[in-house]
Parts: sequence; structure tokens; C-alpha cells
Amino acid sequence: MRSHLTRRVFRTILHNEPLLYKNCTRRVRLISSRQARPSVTKSKFHQQYRSLWWGWLTSKPKRVLKPQKIDPGMEILAEQETLLAMGVRKYSNADLVATLKQFFEHKEAAEKSVLDTQINAILATYKHLLAEREHDGEASLTVEETELCLRKLGYNSKHAPSASTIMLAEENIDSFVTMADLLFIDIKNRTSEWPTIVDNAIVKDDGKVDNGLPPEESTFFKNCTQSYLETMTYRFKNATHAKDMLQNLAKDYPSLARHVELSRPVVWALAFRGKNDELKSFLHWLEKFDPSGPANTWDSIIEGAVVAEDIESVKDWWTNQPAGSKSNSKFMRRLMLSLTVLRLCITSGNMSWGQGILNDLVGMKLVKPGDRSKQMAMILTWAMASGKSVDELERMLDILCERLELSPRIDEINVVLEIAKFKNDPYYAERLFSLARKKQLRFNATTYRLEMEWRILAGDIPGAKVSYDRLRSQEFEIEEISPAINQLVLAMCQKEPVPYEQIMDIVGELIASEGIFSAELVAALSRLHLERGEMHDLADLLHTYATTFKSAERAVICNTFVRYIFDIKASGGKWDAYTFLKAIFPETSRAIRIDIMREFFKVRRHDLAMHVFGDMRAAQIQSERPDAAAYATLFEGLAYTRKLEALQIAHNMLRLDYQVEPDTNVRTSLMLAYALCDKLRNSLAIWDEIATMQEGPSYRSINVAFRACQGAQNGVQYSKDIWFKLKQQDIEIPKETADSYIAALAAQGQLEEAFKTVSDLNTISNGQYGADTISIAAVINLISSEHRETALAWAHEKYPTHMRQLEAAGKSPFGRRYLLQPLLPKDGSYVGYWNMLGAHEWEVEYIDWTEVAAKDEK
Repeated sequence: MRSHLTRRVFRTILHNEPLLYKNCTRRVRLISSRQARPSVTKSKFHQQYRSLWWGWLTSKPKRVLKPQKIDPGMEILAEQETLLAMGVRKYSNADLVATLKQFFEHKEAAEKSVLDTQINAILATYKHLLAEREHDGEASLTVEETELCLRKLGYNSKHAPSASTIMLAEENIDSFVTMADLLFIDIKNRTSEWPTIVDNAIVKDDGKVDNGLPPEESTFFKNCTQSYLETMTYRFKNATHAKDMLQNLAKDYPSLARHVELSRPVVWALAFRGKNDELKSFLHWLEKFDPSGPANTWDSIIEGAVVAEDIESVKDWWTNQPAGSKSNSKFMRRLMLSLTVLRLCITSGNMSWGQGILNDLVGMKLVKPGDRSKQMAMILTWAMASGKSVDELERMLDILCERLELSPRIDEINVVLEIAKFKNDPYYAERLFSLARKKQLRFNATTYRLEMEWRILAGDIPGAKVSYDRLRSQEFEIEEISPAINQLVLAMCQKEPVPYEQIMDIVGELIASEGIFSAELVAALSRLHLERGEMHDLADLLHTYATTFKSAERAVICNTFVRYIFDIKASGGKWDAYTFLKAIFPETSRAIRIDIMREFFKVRRHDLAMHVFGDMRAAQIQSERPDAAAYATLFEGLAYTRKLEALQIAHNMLRLDYQVEPDTNVRTSLMLAYALCDKLRNSLAIWDEIATMQEGPSYRSINVAFRACQGAQNGVQYSKDIWFKLKQQDIEIPKETADSYIAALAAQGQLEEAFKTVSDLNTISNGQYGADTISIAAVINLISSEHRETALAWAHEKYPTHMRQLEAAGKSPFGRRYLLQPLLPKDGSYVGYWNMLGAHEWEVEYIDWTEVAAKDEK
């Protein structure tokens, strides 16, 4: 029949005849040709006509995916890292130097720092270049290029990070510190190559600049030292390491300790870390070189404690101000610092202590209108935090404007709204907006941004969208409003139904204005594209933004794909989600990949699970390759799906993998897979291997061996030998192991032996357990049809209570076997064993055997 159909199909194709069925609801239009054979019957359906030029002009161009947005040179650096690990050399040192230079020059032009996902490749390449230069004198980076590399490792700002800009925790911190140390020490050791940045320099005959100054007076070296210390402190908060380096440098270059720009980042980091004793010791050391050093760095100490939100340290350092910190030259810094501390007092609830600082702020005689405006804004904010109503704020605003000779501006209201977020009172915020409208203050971009944020907090998404539309008509810096736009899109993605068109309009405008996409926004849009099946849009999104995030941010996006794969409500696209996960996030851990493989087994897609395992085997990094636990999970999944051909392929993979030594757990899983695929001889052969191993069998492997004995030709002898050895060794026999032995005897027709073992369970366990409903089910479910009536009569006579429970649980759809799932204890002691006691395949759920293995070890 099959060959006849095949012959008919091929003849139809060769004769240019349509493959049609008369009852088909969707007929394929026949594409005929003038040169068709005359014997061909013309179709009565509408025929298609093709025109070369018309089709070329009207055809929709094939969509081309956007290339991945990768920093120039990063691909070569990543490849070089892999080649060095393999001991292979491909690129010359000159090429690597040019690549490093290209990479860091791009970072300089883009005003971005090195990501923690890039540092390992850069460090490996730079170490290689240093070793080559030391060994063969090969070309390397110049000191100016080395200084650029050092600078781009650090925090990409001229100021210390504030509480709102504090960076996320990063990975590979040790690699960053090592790289910074290597760069800085290399610059320090190449004194003769330092460029001089001084006035009235003397140019020698050989073209070199000579200023007659000692090395410690070099502006270039001071700038390098400052870049190094800021990298250690502002970005990585490695306060102790930076302090030790500065103190060691001061031994050779004492003048460095007198530069306040170098000591500021150190005291900031020590205060941020809360190392007050170490900070006091450092200030005492600093005072030896510069008596005014503690006074010059006092504001940096306060800023570090404020960023850490350590109000007790702020109180301590503010109360014990060093002499000279209140000089007129530091007035403006003191004003800004007072405003910062007052904000912390408001958000931390220390209003009583901050009242004294507010009184000092009110008593300041400020000349510039901008400073008086900040003073008025802080007074209004303090009144708001003290519980004043909006009406009282309005009266205070009128009085302050008259006293300070100012006109009310929207900036003061913006400051109050910014700090009022800690109250989480949207009604209060709306009244402040109404006050601004009442005073006829012109809203600016900051006001509309705050209005949008407040409405998002209140759950008023349509109102936030209106605020966004008003914001678009204002002039603004996209970096300032990007976080608020991100929040709006995230809130819209969580709304039901999702306003997809509005979301895409906002996202398109954000892309056009080169705004900042947060990792949470990319994750939400990725989920949205997955649910809608828009894989091209998803690919463009990930190719554009996935490579711009740090490890912690990439993990947010990666977890979105993982959760989608595990989501039972997701209708489709799980394989597409894994494909993107594999291509865009190669750093996905082995544990997550094993969980994904297990998830595909749960839905009986063993083919997809095998693909996941194959991708793990193809990995070049050892930490990503499958280990013994991965093989065990693979065999357990194949046991659940009962796919013999795939099992044989997986077994061959294990044989060829010389890096994995199969232990008892792996062999037990393999034995179970062969047993459930009805390859009982192979299963018992693996049991023989387990029995002769030095590690020996576990309770789980014994239970699986009893499962293999149920249908094996020599299963009776095998099961009795195992049972005899268990009793001979005088060890505790768990209840599930005894039930597995009873099931093996019943399946082999050993009726009397099974009855006797059930009755002796109390003696075997020394009174810990006896016969129960599961023990009876193990006999009745697996006994042959000819002995079934005898077994039922025995059970009704000896154990009538258990039989009533068994009958109440119900039978399988085939009407022969009793259901076991309702009978299993809730403590999980029988996890994974019901399919060994006669349950049908449809009744057995996927089993996480890692729980069973952990239980056996206990």
C-alpha cells in the first residue's frame, strides 16, 4: 500500500498534475504552463499568472536581521581568549595591540566603560602581550594608550557616584582589579616614556621634553594615579586596596599624598564601606604630609556615608568636623553637602537631628538667585516631610518668595516632588501639581517626568501616557527621562490587554532618540515578542541591546527566557526561546540548561531535550560541558519518555565522553531507562557493574534492579539474590525497597513468596512498618491474570481494610490495575517509585530523581 501511494505521487509530479483531493477545503491553485503536456487535464479552478517585472516591482523585500551590536575589536579579543586557553596562536602581537587600541578608542569616543562581560578577554590578551614583551621585546601599548585603557576601566564620570547613580554589583571584580594593577604598574615602571604636561618645558636635541622636574611632579603620572584610585573606589568600592596603593606610592613619591584629588576617592570609599577606624587612621597618616588634608577631604567622607545611607556615620562625621572645613573657600561645597544630608534625613526619618542643619541652611546669606532658589526648595521640602499640607506649603512659598526676593519657579516644586516619593502619596503629589498650575508656573520636562512617574506609582497608566505625550513637546536630555519612559513601557506591558501598538510607538520614539533601554525593559519586550511569535523583532532587539549590559543585567534578560520555557501557560515558542538563549546568552550555566532539558522531557519532547544536551556537549568550556548529573538527568528523561533509539545514542555519548566517569547515580539512571524501554538484559548487566563497583549500590539502584527483575527471564533468581544479600548484611531495609521486591515476585508469578513477604514485613523492619495498601497494590497490580482471583481472595481475607482503600482509589481506564497516586504518602517517601509498583504510563508524572538521590544519601 505504501509503495503504491509513493508511485502514484511521483507519477503525478512527473506528469505535472495537481495533488488535489476533491473534499479538500483549501485547494492549491494550479500553476500551469503553456508547454504543459496536452494530456494534462486543465484545472477548473482559478489559475495564477506570473509576470517577471511586476513580481519584481511589487514583491516585499526579505527582511534582514540587524547585526549584533558589538564593540569594535571585541570579537577578536574573545576569540584570542579561547585560543590562549587552547594553546593556539592565530593573531600576531601587532594585530592584538591594534585591536586593544581600537577597542579602547571606541570606548573613549562613546564615553562608556569596560563591561564585566568583556574584562576577562581583555585581561587574557593584555597578559599575553606583557609576557611577549618581556620575553622577546615585542611591540606593546604606549604609555599614553595604557593610560587610556586604565581610565576606561573606571567609573565613567568626573564626580563620585551619588545614591541615585550607584552602580550595580558586578562580576569578575578580581579581573578588573588585576587588570588595573597591571596597567598602573606598567605605567609606573616606564618612567622614561612619560610625556610631560608642563609650561616652559625645554626640548632637547633628540626631541624629548625635559622640564627638570622629578617623576613625582609629572602631571601625567598624577593623572594616571587619580584614574587608578577612582577605578578602585568609585566603581569597585575596593577601599583598602586603594589606600594601600596610595600609601606605598607615597614612600617613593611623597608629593602625591599632598594632592587632595588623590585622597578624596580613598576616603569616599572607606566611608562608603563603613570602615571608620581605618578611615581615621588614614586621615592621621594624611595629616603628616598635609595638615589641611582632613579638612579638604571632609565633604568626600560625608558623601560616601550618604551614598551608603549610613545615617549614624553621617551624624558622627558631621558633628566632629575637622578644623578648617567651614572656611569661606569651601562655602559652596558646604551648601550642596547640607542639601544632600537633609535629603538623607528626610528619607531615613531622622528629622529631629536634621533640624539643626536646616537652621544653619536658613541662616546662610546667599547672593546668587540660583542658590537662594535651592535654599527655598529645601525649606519647602522639609516642611512637606514634616507633615505640612499643600495649603500650608502655598503660604510658605509666598512668604519665602517675598523674603528672598524671588519669583516662584517650577524648579522648587520639582525638588519637593522628587523627594516626596518616600511618602508614596499620589494624592499629595497631584495637589502639588495643582498648586503649580494655580501659580501659573510653566511645566518643564522634569515636571512632566515626575507627573508620569507619580501616575505610574498610582497605577494610572492612561494618565501616565498623557503625561508622556505632554513631555514630548518639551526640550529634554534623553538620558534624564529614559528611566521614566522605561517604567511607563514596563507598566503597559503588565496591563491586560496589552496595548501593543502604543508600546511599539513609545519604543520606536525611544530608539529614534537614542534613549537608554534598561535590562528590565528589554526583558519585558522580549517576553512580549515571544508571546506574539515575532521572532524577527526579538532578534533585532537582542542584537541591538543584549551586548551593552553587564552580567547582572544580562541575567535579568536571560531569566526571562528561562521563565518562559518553564511557563506552563506559554502556548508555544519554547524552542525559539531556547534558541535565542543559546545564541545570545552563551554564559547560561549548566544547571539552567539541565533544567531546560528536564522541562522538555516533561512535555515528552525528547528530541528537543537531546538537542539541548548536544549543545552542552559541543561547548568548549569545561564548566559548560555535561557532567555526571547531566547524564543522569538525560537517562531519567529518556526513561520517562521510553525512547529506546535516543537512549542508545545517549549511552554511546557516555561511552565516548572520557571526561565523565559514570558513578552509581548515572548507572542507576541508565539501568532505569533500559528497564522501562523493555531492554531488561541490558538493565541487569548494568546492575552487575554497580554491584562490583567500589562505590557500591544505593537504595535507589536496588529498587531499579527490582524493577528490571519484573520482566527478565532470570528475574526471580536476580531478585532473590539481591534480597538475600540485603538481609545478610543486616542493614535497614526501607519500606519502598521491600515493596519493590514484592512487586518483582508478583510479576514473576511467585505468588506464595509474595504473600509471605507481605506478611513478614513487620518482622523484616523490626516493627517499623508492616503491610499497607501500597504493599497489597504491588501484588495485585502486577500478578498475572491466571493468579489474579487468588490474589484478590487472599487480600480480601487477610487485609480487608486495605482492600477497601484500594478500591476507593479507583482503577485505571483499562479496568485492571488500581490507581496508586492517591495512595502515596504526602511526605514524598515514594517519589519516583510508583511506576515500579504497577502504575500505568499515563498515571506516572515526570520524576525529578535528584530528590530521590538526595533522599538515598541521607
